[in-house]
Amino acid sequence: MKIWAKLQTGEKLQASKIFECNKKLNYNNFVEFMREICYSYDIPTPMILKCQFMHFVNFHNVKFVENDFIESINFDFMQIEQ
Repeated sequence: MKIWAKLQTGEKLQASKIFECNKKLNYNNFVEFMREICYSYDIPTPMILKCQFMHFVNFHNVKFVENDFIESINFDFMQIEQ
């Protein structure tokens, strides 16, 4: 499965990468994969709720905003798409 992770501020795209995951999609693998994505961007990992994971499973995208991060971030949101 390929996942497109992008960081945006307003309408401006700050960073964009495509990641490949070969593991079966479940909540634990999704959390682990999100850690790898955030590590590659050198940003904090957001709190990932089951409802966000289910949104990703059902709609193939999820958006993480400032309130989802414990630490401060220098972008408006991070969007993950499949």
